Amino acid sequence: MGLREFSTKPLFRGWSFLDSEIRTPQGGFAVGLSVDDPQRIEGWHSKPGSPVMFVVDEAKSIRDAIFQGVARCTVDYKIFASSTGAAQGQFYRCFTEERGAWWTMRVPSMLCPHITVSKRESDRKQYGEHSFLCRSMHLAEFTDDARLSIVTPGLLRANLESPPAFLPGLRSAFCDFAAGGDENVLAIKDGNRVFLAACWRETDTIQPVRQFIAEFKRFSLAPGSI
Repeated sequence: MGLREFSTKPLFRGWSFLDSEIRTPQGGFAVGLSVDDPQRIEGWHSKPGSPVMFVVDEAKSIRDAIFQGVARCTVDYKIFASSTGAAQGQFYRCFTEERGAWWTMRVPSMLCPHITVSKRESDRKQYGEHSFLCRSMHLAEFTDDARLSIVTPGLLRANLESPPAFLPGLRSAFCDFAAGGDENVLAIKDGNRVFLAACWRETDTIQPVRQFIAEFKRFSLAPGSI
């Protein structure tokens, strides 16, 4: 439905509907923008009695640079709406590490009256119940491509949010030697737990060797497990 079709509705009597703009008799207006340059979206600022709201549609496909342009504006409300997609970008972060700054809502297809049971069943059979496409379309889940990772970000997030019980077992260690200002690191895997046993900086490249040897002894590490 085009914007002009709303002009015949009684609720919008007196409103002006243009190709990409709506104006009300009271002076309010809405402008539709499609930009590739973040500078073209800057410059919107609310004033007393004149609030500004940004609505970003298809937010999963918007580059972070465009969101940074939105962030430079002074607005009263922001709405980011989209289906889910890859586990990356600003829209994804709104539901993960930045969740505390947003009011979020997930809407699986079971809550959408326009998506039928037969549609869901057809997609399940064609793509697989656990496929990235089905999980995105019907479960409103952000997806990872397992072919690109040994451990996918999704599995990592799930374990960080609900870590399994500690099961001690075979112990092995990993050393990251730094030359100069970076950190020297000794990481140890004990059963199903990995932890950083020691992290320190040292400009002398010989001193870390002595420190690593001392750490090996402190944790009773055998040469074959390092």
